[in-house]
Amino acid sequence: MNSKITISQISIKSSVLTTSKIAPHLAYRELIGFTKTNAPTINLKNFDYLLLNRRYPGWLSNPEFVSKLVEQLKNIPEITLKYQQDDVYLFTKK
Repeated sequence: MNSKITISQISIKSSVLTTSKIAPHLAYRELIGFTKTNAPTINLKNFDYLLLNRRYPGWLSNPEFVSKLVEQLKNIPEITLKYQQDDVYLFTKK
């Protein structure tokens, strides 16, 4: 993942849902949430950006969960895919 490019696209005053592996690089963001397969639901209203990595989904996640979440996000009109390279996806609210 070219993390510098992806992370630089996320405003410091924004909230982000991401993986446990990426979260330390976003430490100065307002709110950071983690993708977890055991979470009953994800309240997307809490997040300005969603930064996902299918290849390295992080702690308490897996590639299948990330794939499903990516497909769901692509079908939500209020959310836009801002960046995609390899297995990294950056979504943002419109």
